[in-house]
Amino acid sequence: MDAVPAAYRMGRELTDDVRAALAATLNATVGTVDADGTVNLANVWFLFEDGKLYYETASTTAKARNVAERGVVTMLVSHPEIDIRAAGRGRVITGEEAAAINERLRAKYDATEAQRAYFRTIDDCAVEISVERWRSWTNTELRRQITRSAPPEG
Repeated sequence: MDAVPAAYRMGRELTDDVRAALAATLNATVGTVDADGTVNLANVWFLFEDGKLYYETASTTAKARNVAERGVVTMLVSHPEIDIRAAGRGRVITGEEAAAINERLRAKYDATEAQRAYFRTIDDCAVEISVERWRSWTNTELRRQITRSAPPEG
């Protein structure tokens, strides 16, 4: 098999660029494994603290149940400058610890008091991702190659 083209090569570390993107108020996509082996995808707000990722949800959702049952989770964050994939072990957190995490997450997204109150009534847990594999990539090289090889306009 040939080497992966430079435009598709991934970083494998938690760099300053990755940290900056994880601090942004972006949606992320979470992937968990359903009982039949298929992947359940869901959009979430997320929080990055102390090298771990968190998202809030209700314990009755597939994105919580799948983590509780199978323990694996992957998150994809698409930032305008960099895309990040974080895969690892998941842990469902409940009670006061989850409530505190979820409040910090809502603060990151500058949620209104009405939004906070609503989410408090439906989201009774947080999922913690202990990341085992970081992958990140930019489209900079790909865009450069496309621009260089594009036919002239007009």
